[in-house]
Amino acid sequence: MSKDVQGSVNKKYHCCPSQTLSFVAQAVSKGDMTASFDDNYHDEIGELAGALKRIKSSLSIAMNLLSNQANSTK
Repeated sequence: MSKDVQGSVNKKYHCCPSQTLSFVAQAVSKGDMTASFDDNYHDEIGELAGALKRIKSSLSIAMNLLSNQANSTK
């Protein structure tokens, strides 16, 4: 995600962190692992943000492993 897009997302959803997390989840579901968000909340939103961060990390690891495996079989 470009800085311009990320900046506009943060400005647009600054008052609504759940919408930001929803946007990031949608971006990640389309393969955009660069989508980012603040995860410094100390409530349910923070728990959700932490879970989304772990999901992104797990998906990135899995994607890298698959890519490495595909490259090693060529």
